[in-house]
Amino acid sequence: MRPVPTAPMLCATDGNPEAVVLESTHVAADLRDLAAHVILEQTYVNRENQPIEAVYTFPLPMAATLLGLTVTLDGRELEAHAVEKTEAEEKYEDAITDGDAAIMLQEGEPGLYSMNVGNLKPGETCAIRLRFAQVHRFSGDNLRFHLPTTLAPRYGDPVAAGLDPHQAPETVLDSGKSFSLDLRVSGSLAQAQLHSPSHEISVARDGEAQRIRLAKETAAMDRDFVLLLTPQEVPQGTGLLVQDPRMDGQGSVAMAAFLPRLAGDLDPDPLNLKIVVDCSGSMGGDSMAQAREALLSILDALRPGDYFSITAFGSTHKCLFPEQRRVDFPD
Repeated sequence: MRPVPTAPMLCATDGNPEAVVLESTHVAADLRDLAAHVILEQTYVNRENQPIEAVYTFPLPMAATLLGLTVTLDGRELEAHAVEKTEAEEKYEDAITDGDAAIMLQEGEPGLYSMNVGNLKPGETCAIRLRFAQVHRFSGDNLRFHLPTTLAPRYGDPVAAGLDPHQAPETVLDSGKSFSLDLRVSGSLAQAQLHSPSHEISVARDGEAQRIRLAKETAAMDRDFVLLLTPQEVPQGTGLLVQDPRMDGQGSVAMAAFLPRLAGDLDPDPLNLKIVVDCSGSMGGDSMAQAREALLSILDALRPGDYFSITAFGSTHKCLFPEQRRVDFPD
């Protein structure tokens, strides 16, 4: 079941989607071996004739790590730092009360974030820049790069996923917004064959790397961007060693990935998976949050052509679908 698409958006907390207008969206990504570093930049303008508090809700790929978020308000740069939730809320409210600009970032569920921007002045431009990293894995001989450009619940609804009612944007069937893309592929994947089942792309050589852009420069934000990479020779293993900046150059961080070749059928039949989730009272709190995260990880690992169903049980049971659903890319 495909969710109704809604573009990542900044809107006034009073629910008026016209108060803040999205001017531009640009995505720059560097995919080297199995690691991707992505920078998403969006620019908004307050069209109201008074200061507003706005909320920005955005998705990240499953298993991605948010590295940083910066908001620039007409030349004033605000950078997010992690603090305890209660402390963050108190500092944010104090800043708003004092008439200062402030931002507060919260995670509703794995991969779904919401950020409040306080005291956005009339006519003021708000530029949002977020960075995240992700380690990819091979599925057979292919590697799949997935970039969310739509915002919709993967499972359930935004409020049930942990967002407050004002953080759940209005559903928009045709957002009318577009994005541009600049993706660089290097390392062991520099000679890979590239194919996007979701968008038309153009591919050009950039030294020893490949550069991918959208064929028409921009595309509507009505579906996620997907890129499939098929290397000429699938690496048996890759490794990466970098200095840890938190240890003043005295420590390092290592990453290793292995793809062993096993005898047997390398192109198995589609999977037919039935998922049963315990939703009884004993699963309240952290247990249910962990079950939701495990479920999302399972769904993210399914391949095109696989079939799945989800059944929730407690004192009663409920099947989410009347029959097995097939995994497909968006049309």
